[in-house]
Amino acid sequence: MQSEDFDTRTEQRSRQFDAWRSWWSGFATEMPEQSPRAGFPAYTRIWQIGDLSVTRVSAPALRATRSKAHIRHAPYDHWNVVVGLRSETRMAVGSDQLVVPAGQPLVVSLGTEVISERDADDRIQLYLPRDQFADLAPTLDRACGVVADTAAARLLADYIIALERRLPDLEPHGVPRLGAAIGTMVAACMQPSADLGHAAQQQISFARMERVRRITRANLRSPHLNTAFLCREVGVSRSQLYRLLEPHGGVAHWIQHQRLLESHALLSDVSCTETIAAIAQEFCFEDASAFSRVFRRKFGASPRDVRAAALAGIALSVPSDAHIESGGLFGLADYLSAPLTPHRSSAKSASRNSPAALVPA
Repeated sequence: MQSEDFDTRTEQRSRQFDAWRSWWSGFATEMPEQSPRAGFPAYTRIWQIGDLSVTRVSAPALRATRSKAHIRHAPYDHWNVVVGLRSETRMAVGSDQLVVPAGQPLVVSLGTEVISERDADDRIQLYLPRDQFADLAPTLDRACGVVADTAAARLLADYIIALERRLPDLEPHGVPRLGAAIGTMVAACMQPSADLGHAAQQQISFARMERVRRITRANLRSPHLNTAFLCREVGVSRSQLYRLLEPHGGVAHWIQHQRLLESHALLSDVSCTETIAAIAQEFCFEDASAFSRVFRRKFGASPRDVRAAALAGIALSVPSDAHIESGGLFGLADYLSAPLTPHRSSAKSASRNSPAALVPA
């Protein structure tokens, strides 16, 4: 099985960190612990297994931040399962402070603010898109940010390390059925062993939230999508729905947020020929002006700007975070969003003209 590699060592030493920062641009802000003047030798190797990605990252000591601005700019809701091979990782996941020893797996959500500090290390990571592994949501959501020092967690770390080692030898015909098996293994090993009564309630909440997510996305264009509709379709009371969506700003904010994300995806699709006014009407906004106002407030750019940037083949930066700027290079953020980006292949072709932009497709 072939991997796709991004390697800063193809660059001059003085440009190595800039190449690395461009790769992560729009997804996270990476800062080296020491001056990069002497070089920043690092690489990422990625294998795509159906909907799941396996990566190996080798890099000097650094600090990585995925902030609210990054989440707004690149709103992936993948689960990321990380195993550091040589050094511990100091992390802030939301409001929690964690120290993750080498060789121990950790599940984090890309929809949560994360700050990670680590010494020079090799790390293996799994990216599991929520939509493709929705049946695992109750277990993986509860495992997020939990440093699990259990025999099952250690078994998972060994499994991930062995998996990465053996992927180059995998025959292509074995790939399609492997992704689901990996996801099942992750969920089985990260199943919490806390009080069963509490766990049952948590499972129910996570399952309900997953149902809210699916029903909302399936009805974004319906003018009937509101509190009463969700209560009826999900099978919950108003108070239960309010409790579920309170962390997301409430029911109305949740619905509007999902509609904005979908409209942003349409505007970023060069094959979409709908007018901005038509998209506003399609997603039940009062008019194009109201749509543009809330869109700019959410993404820091107007619908017209996003469409123009997509047609020009560039990625807009988020003004509230000066570190998020891709310069038009195809990087990790583009890779994770690849299944949703119809014009991805042209970005790949352009990127291969430059060693600094040699990234997977």
